[in-house]
Amino acid sequence: MTGLVAGDSVPVHILRFFDALTCERASAAHIVAATSRWLGRAVAVRYAGTVHAADGTGSAGHSWPEHISATSSTADGVVVGLGGAADDEDWAVLQRLALCVTLALDEAARHGSLMSEQRTVDVLTTDTESRAARRSAAAHLGLSAEQPARVLLAHGPASRITRLAEALRRGGVRVMSAPRHQLTVMITIGPRVATLLQQGVPTGVQLGISRELPVIDAPTAVVEALAALRFSQPSPRDRGPYLIEEGVAFEYWRLRGYEALAEGMTPELIDRMHDVRALDRVLAESGPDMLRTLDVVVASTSIRQAARALDTHHNTVAHRVAAAESVFGFFLTDCYGRGRLYLAIVLRRLRESHRLTH
Repeated sequence: MTGLVAGDSVPVHILRFFDALTCERASAAHIVAATSRWLGRAVAVRYAGTVHAADGTGSAGHSWPEHISATSSTADGVVVGLGGAADDEDWAVLQRLALCVTLALDEAARHGSLMSEQRTVDVLTTDTESRAARRSAAAHLGLSAEQPARVLLAHGPASRITRLAEALRRGGVRVMSAPRHQLTVMITIGPRVATLLQQGVPTGVQLGISRELPVIDAPTAVVEALAALRFSQPSPRDRGPYLIEEGVAFEYWRLRGYEALAEGMTPELIDRMHDVRALDRVLAESGPDMLRTLDVVVASTSIRQAARALDTHHNTVAHRVAAAESVFGFFLTDCYGRGRLYLAIVLRRLRESHRLTH
């Protein structure tokens, strides 16, 4: 089905649906998502090199779906398509869909509202923007205000963060991102975010992850992700899985009140603490393997358990622990020692992350 051709009159229910979208000045992305949910079918629009697509649930994407059975185009270069078996009403749906999208693009061009993804993410995640502005930004992306989303805050080399975002997209997660100071803000939509991050985070990238919240509450999610980032560490390797104590992709729900430490402890205060200074000395003398060893030892009940987690001979781990104990001045493997070591590790992470957030 190509070209918009005249035929029988357009059914009233189709007119009403698309007229309502036009009256609310919906964006092209929102029109595609809403039409997809309405029909329970894949819907796609392509114009000026941009693609907006959605499956039968309205879940958005930016590549042309493989199973499009009916397409149409306008003289302005807007191409629309529907998935699934074609029926007699498809020409009318395609006609009104193309018209609705064309009007939305004209309206956006007149008012300069064709926001870039970066600008849209900025609006959604900034607490000084009104809820109405955030609701409009969500619609611009084809999202409802109540769409569940997680915010990720990432720090590390830009090329590696881009690689991470691409891996998430290949895994079926929608990712929208924008730089913010030394960090990258990523709004993610999809159920497999945590699973995909466990599979691999590029070396040197650290992440804070919010709870899943409605996209309209993205500013709250940013606060949560920032608190989680303060307790994270750069990924030591490209491939997972990662132990919880490594802190590669730290989730906010794991803090359970520890965020108060991040709020109250300054780098100057942390530097005054004996155990943190001892930890600095141990790491300076022993190298990066020592940090991972201590991360695991603090979460283990024995040297042998830590050695299994590290895939290292227990004598090697015992030697490293003994070397650290000679600096700390207490045993690291009893309950009291593990508690002091854990606090020193956490405070060091907070000190190291301070420069990222201030």
